Amino acid sequence: MTALSTARKFGFVGALLDDPTVEEIIVLGGHRTFVVRDGVKELLPEVVDTPTVRRIADQLLAGTGRRLDLASPIVSAQLPDGSRVHITGPPVTHPDRLNIQIRKFVVTATGLSELTDRGTLTPNAAQLLGLAMRNDATVLVAGAPRSGEDHPHQLSPARDASRPKDRDLRGSLRDRRGPAGHDPDADPLRGSRWRSIDHAP
Repeated sequence: MTALSTARKFGFVGALLDDPTVEEIIVLGGHRTFVVRDGVKELLPEVVDTPTVRRIADQLLAGTGRRLDLASPIVSAQLPDGSRVHITGPPVTHPDRLNIQIRKFVVTATGLSELTDRGTLTPNAAQLLGLAMRNDATVLVAGAPRSGEDHPHQLSPARDASRPKDRDLRGSLRDRRGPAGHDPDADPLRGSRWRSIDHAP
């Protein structure tokens, strides 16, 4: 899909989807839009009305087999590029508010050697991770909220160290707890406790 067709289909969100530096997109009712770059949340100037947010939400869900309505006000789906989209609407949200969250997978390192060159991993840690992948050992990935710790895609740089076609990267069992207190810029469900298994055996 070209940048022009993406912009026509998804509006202002299209440019953010095409931006390789954007890790996460958060649209809160059209009144506030945030993006996360390098782990830092930024407020964007875009402000749109509720019908526009609804059209973008419908386009994001098109082809996923999911739909958002009063009977299903909470919808999660996976986009063709592997990104996760999470949409909430009435009656869970305010009657005139629709929230969209898109978590993209930004893979900038292609191997363990590149991670060591960047200083992300020490040579010893990279050797240990590579050995674990080759021996089909269980690898636990943990991190701060929004770091992508709950997605197996984060192990992509280590995938090359494993045996070809012999590594099954599965989703993790998650128990997310959001920050306590009131946050006007938070989706009402983001602070709730929930569990899921992404790719069951």
